[in-house]
Amino acid sequence: MSMTDALPSFQMNLQLKARESKRDRIQQMFERNLGQRFSTSWLHLEFGVSFRTRVSEINNDKHSPITIKNHTWFENGKEQSEYYSEVRRG
Repeated sequence: MSMTDALPSFQMNLQLKARESKRDRIQQMFERNLGQRFSTSWLHLEFGVSFRTRVSEINNDKHSPITIKNHTWFENGKEQSEYYSEVRRG
């Protein structure tokens, strides 16, 4: 039995709604700011530890009008990372 099987149906519905709304917030922000780069640290603070999972869901959704990309580099020996969006191609 999974953890979600043990939840009452109303609680499961609340979890799914929260998940969808967080994903919607992420997608809407990136749609409004095409090409603008956002620090990974800030995004994790703003959207929580599930941010990467939501990005993966958006990128795997063929109906999404955008693709969210990640750029990583090293600066002064420290890893830096940022996310940005582009219009989905094909």
